[in-house]
Amino acid sequence: MPYLFIKADTEIEVELPKPNYMMDWESAKAEKVCDEYDHPKCTINLQIDDPNDSLSPILIHISDKNAITGSITVNKVSSKKYIFSINGTFKASIHKLGIPFITAGVRPNLIGVTRFREGFSFDEPRKVDWIFSTKKI
Repeated sequence: MPYLFIKADTEIEVELPKPNYMMDWESAKAEKVCDEYDHPKCTINLQIDDPNDSLSPILIHISDKNAITGSITVNKVSSKKYIFSINGTFKASIHKLGIPFITAGVRPNLIGVTRFREGFSFDEPRKVDWIFSTKKI
């Protein structure tokens, strides 16, 4: 798969439906599994919708492990609210069918986040104002 380079400096607010909805987000055991198996501790999940194939969106997962510079951090604000901060330049895999979209200036939508391998999807995709490039930035 080809690579995509992303430059971002933003915070993503995640409001959970109820306290402790994402049980593993505060689990030392879940974090230990990520460490032991070299899994990312958090990802930012994006999607490009292909108008010619509505059943197969192009997914992009930006992981804390793929930071070229900067980092992705997560802060718990309350029992229902978390802030994911993404700051820096990242490298992520993208399906080859996504390259023409990026080259044409299409921006992926933010569809969710993952912490300690437990994913949360947003009800509605969110627009992002980040830099996406098929060449290193």
